[in-house]
Amino acid sequence: MDFKNVNDAMDFLFSTNDKYSITRVRDGDDEDWRPQTLTDLKESNWEALAYIADLLGMSGLYLDRKRSNKSE
Repeated sequence: MDFKNVNDAMDFLFSTNDKYSITRVRDGDDEDWRPQTLTDLKESNWEALAYIADLLGMSGLYLDRKRSNKSE
């Protein structure tokens, strides 16, 4: 996912997490659209939050989690 700024990332988070939205995803350009799963939502949220954390100089918030999850 490519965001231009924090506003884009926040707008994405609000729109995809709206309880009334119906989000569809594709696994690749040649794939059919399918309903978004909870795992898909978590992955897209993670990407947006990591982008925002990077801009705010807080990448340690997610890098530390990734390191600790790998060792579990």
